[in-house]
Amino acid sequence: MKLPATATVLGLLPLALAESILVTFPSGTPDSVVDQAKQSVKDAGGKITHEYSKHHAASPSHFYILGGGNANTLLSLALLKGFAADTKDDSVQQLSTEFAAYNPTVEKDMTVTIQ
Repeated sequence: MKLPATATVLGLLPLALAESILVTFPSGTPDSVVDQAKQSVKDAGGKITHEYSKHHAASPSHFYILGGGNANTLLSLALLKGFAADTKDDSVQQLSTEFAAYNPTVEKDMTVTIQ
């Protein structure tokens, strides 16, 4: 009976080791490159949790959450392409290296507050 419990714990281990990241590309990056980066995360066992693109530009709530509602930030976010993901730490370096020609920004997803 201990084996199934151990197997369950080991099965959940990758989720516990995952970290949330944000990956953004400059506005001129082809959509196919962003799609390849998302697939790379999935192939490494990660999960895409949100996508950011010009298609989301009409939703002010996305900008308020991400940029604090600043008009300049709103404009900048509307021009960026990217996604949020839960992935293993080694995938972060892989993304930065694999897509270096397109200058992606890969950073930890975290809560940002203002005073």
